[in-house]
Amino acid sequence: MRIDDPKLKTELAILGVDLRGGTGLAELTSLGIGGTTDLLRITKHESIPGLIAMLEGHGVPHKFLGGGSNLLVGDGELPWVMLQLAKPEPEVVLEGNLAHVDAAADLGKALAIVVNSKTQRLSTCNTAESLLVHRAVADAFVPMAIEALAGKGVTVHGDEKVRSYDPTVVPATEDDWHTEYLSADISAAVVPSLDAAIEHIRRYGTMHTEAIVTEDLHAARAFTARVDAAAVMVSASTRFTDGGEFGFGAEIGISTQKLHARGPMGLPELTSTKYIVTGNGHTRG
Repeated sequence: MRIDDPKLKTELAILGVDLRGGTGLAELTSLGIGGTTDLLRITKHESIPGLIAMLEGHGVPHKFLGGGSNLLVGDGELPWVMLQLAKPEPEVVLEGNLAHVDAAADLGKALAIVVNSKTQRLSTCNTAESLLVHRAVADAFVPMAIEALAGKGVTVHGDEKVRSYDPTVVPATEDDWHTEYLSADISAAVVPSLDAAIEHIRRYGTMHTEAIVTEDLHAARAFTARVDAAAVMVSASTRFTDGGEFGFGAEIGISTQKLHARGPMGLPELTSTKYIVTGNGHTRG
């Protein structure tokens, strides 16, 4: 795999990472952050066999950043690969985000947020891949959302209720709720309550970024308290989950784990602490 994402190259350069290698697995050598360290960023399913070969033939990297869909880093082969790592601190990046339009949403704000979350850039980890709409506002919001998304070239994969508003909506399957499309596609469903929306997120979310659009402070607080994700947005685009947007500077990914690093990972999250104790025969009593 060739590292050809301009943003990723820029972030790596800021972090002091030198890219070595072209085709095949790219080896990233860290400079100035504790010696020479191999880093790997795997973003394609077909990279897995090459990664396994590298682990078997040349040892393991110090850090492992799994980027891509939940199929790759959640239910696919990556967990098995990570079990083979002899060194600690694998960083897992699960991607695919949901936006919930609440009963108390300002529908103008909601439409702008949904369209931006999905279409501002299609292939990023903070792009919205699924839309949930409270049934109280579904009649007013769903048709306008379908029209606006279609205007941006987005295909909606909807449940039965969403399909009832527009015959062009593709019937959603169980797989759609799990899918990170990385394309001009989005799944959509109408939910009966905020509780149902949160339950849907618990079942299908990836703990990366989830958003609620609402003018109800109590709904916002319930959502932020009960949704388990590295970032939870209230009436804001999912596209803001980014080290630069948070004011942290360059980052190499968004961690969804809870130990050592969660959220945007920059230099502090890519390094760890080594304690050196010098004694002169000291013993502990």
